[in-house]
Amino acid sequence: AGFARPEVAGPWLPLALYGAAVGASEGAARAWMADLSPQGRRGAGLGVSAGLLGLAQLVSGLLAGFLWDQAGPQATFWCAGGVSALSALLLAVDSRVRRS
Repeated sequence: AGFARPEVAGPWLPLALYGAAVGASEGAARAWMADLSPQGRRGAGLGVSAGLLGLAQLVSGLLAGFLWDQAGPQATFWCAGGVSALSALLLAVDSRVRRS
């Protein structure tokens, strides 16, 4: 609804919030990936990580477009919410397993 009402904030407020979220997390993710990579292979580790992330974004975009066309926008957003909830659950379970 923010994009449809330019008198409110237009696209600038949502885009600024998105940029802040990406800026807060992307650097930490790259540093973590560099820490996981062997000393002399950090560049390769970052490259593989970026390549896999790009591939995942391509596949997820294609699947979302297919779902949107076949079942509509509501199904697409429900699916995205479900995948996000599953990811959060798996992250919580993994962190509990690692602590014990």
